[in-house]
Amino acid sequence: MKFENKRVAGIASSPSMAVAMAAKKLAAEGRDIIDLSLGEPDFEPPTHVADAACEAIRKGRVRYGVPAGMESLRQAIVSKFKRENGLDYALDEVIVANGAKQILFDVFLATLEPGDEVIIPTHAGYPTATSCPCTVASRSTSTAGRTLASRSPPTGCRQRSRPRLAG
Repeated sequence: MKFENKRVAGIASSPSMAVAMAAKKLAAEGRDIIDLSLGEPDFEPPTHVADAACEAIRKGRVRYGVPAGMESLRQAIVSKFKRENGLDYALDEVIVANGAKQILFDVFLATLEPGDEVIIPTHAGYPTATSCPCTVASRSTSTAGRTLASRSPPTGCRQRSRPRLAG
């Protein structure tokens, strides 16, 4: 498929999603598959969670919410962190997102400018993270020609960064 927008064309497909789709196909063929690709739970939601979702539907709570997430859910998160972790957060410091990849993309989009340098030590769980900064800024390379947004161990980041980041 050809994309007209070069930024969008540079976004790689998610390898973890490709693995998940392959696992679903094999399972549909009758193979015994243990799928560890997406990090989804392998169990149904607890009954009280399913009941609350059904009740929300019955009460008409099916419209788009605010970008930061439902206020009642964010307040529950604030309370949980206070109660169980001794951490104090204001409501406007908590955002609910649909997943880690989405929130990472949103953070990059909100904070990076063209020309900003990004170092992302990645691991197998988030292989698409290296493509996210490129869609909102530019991928920087070191003097050795290696991409800074590569699978570099954290200890190597300082050596690979440009002088303005090394300080």
